[in-house]
Amino acid sequence: MELSKYLFIFCISIFIASCSSNPADDMEPGVEYTHYTDGSCTESANTKCVSKEQLNNICQSSNEFSVTKLVAYPYDTAPAFEAIAKANGVKTTVSVKDNSCIVLMQTAGTYRGTQYNIKKACYVRSVTKSKSSGNIIVTDADSLRCMYSGL
Repeated sequence: MELSKYLFIFCISIFIASCSSNPADDMEPGVEYTHYTDGSCTESANTKCVSKEQLNNICQSSNEFSVTKLVAYPYDTAPAFEAIAKANGVKTTVSVKDNSCIVLMQTAGTYRGTQYNIKKACYVRSVTKSKSSGNIIVTDADSLRCMYSGL
C-alpha cells in the first residue's frame, strides 16, 4: 500500500511537470519558429510555422532575448537609431502586449550633436534558439509596423 502511494505521487509530479513546461526549453536550437499574420509561413528544415499563441508563449517564456542586426536596424531604420545603436548597443526587451509578441529596443547617445534616448517597438515574426548560448534570438520583425519614440 505504501509503495502504491509513492508511485501515485510520483506519477502526479511527472504529469504536473509536463504541463508546466517552458516553451523556450522545448525549442530546437537553430530552427526559426515563425508566425506570419497572413498565414504565408512555409515549413522547411530550418523553419517551423507556429500559431500566434505559440509565438506569444515563447515570447513570455524567457528573459534572455537578443536581436539580430537585421531586426535592430533594417534598411528602413531611422538614421539616428541606427548610428547610436551601432555605437552604443541596444537594450532588448521582449513581451506580449495586446496579444502580440513585441520586441522593444532602446538605445541612447549623441547623433549629429543632439542627445537622443530612442525606443523602437516592433511586432516579432520569428525567433530561434541559439545553438551556443541557448538564448532566444529575435530573427525577424515586421519592420513596416515598428513604432519609434524619442526621435
